Amino acid sequence: MDVHLLKPREVDLMLRYPAGRTLRLAKAGLLPCVQLPDGEIRFDESQIEELLKPKKCGKERVEC
Repeated sequence: MDVHLLKPREVDLMLRYPAGRTLRLAKAGLLPCVQLPDGEIRFDESQIEELLKPKKCGKERVEC
């Protein structure tokens, strides 16, 4: 299994977020992340790409 971990700034660029937003969302538990032994936070590229995929909705109403 080949996992590619991204730095917070790289995810900011992918999601078109202002600098630092990805890190704040991760610390709040709103973005999936990995904390390294030295305390740095990284993101699994496949999980971030999954977030970018369009979601399909059925006939029932979906509330966010």
